[in-house]
Amino acid sequence: MVEALSLGDVSVVIWSFLPTPVPIGAGQIKSRRYGRGRRQTRDVGQVVTVSPIPPEDKTKLAPSEVFDEQLDDWRLLAGQLHARFRTRTFHAGVQLIDRIGAAADAADHHPDVDLRYSYVHVAMSSHDVQGITRRDVRLARAISEFANEAGIESDPEALEDLGTGPSVP
Repeated sequence: MVEALSLGDVSVVIWSFLPTPVPIGAGQIKSRRYGRGRRQTRDVGQVVTVSPIPPEDKTKLAPSEVFDEQLDDWRLLAGQLHARFRTRTFHAGVQLIDRIGAAADAADHHPDVDLRYSYVHVAMSSHDVQGITRRDVRLARAISEFANEAGIESDPEALEDLGTGPSVP
């Protein structure tokens, strides 16, 4: 869904990948404080998409449960899921990150992504529960599928060299 918002002389296009737009009161003013008591206000009458997180997605998974998910491209290191994908070119990495970004926005769940010339490193956990949840597992599967569709191989052995100790699986 695409929404257009006009702010005086500037027009802004808002892309929304989430399913249900919920209008919030047109004409309401939202105020935010910025250093030294300055305030910035804006009209929040545009359409905002709200997607509540179901309770089962807020349950922290034990390491054995993460292992049982058989995420072959991913490793559990220091309480986060990590994956490295060998893109071989910067352009392929940018294309992969574009798909990751769209899926992350749709899920309202945003992994840490590191783009290098020949690889993309992705790390994620659910900060609200300080661990891995079903939401992380679903997004990890989607990211692996994106890489597979693009012919990009994962490189889980490279993660073992991070010096964080043994990993799962």
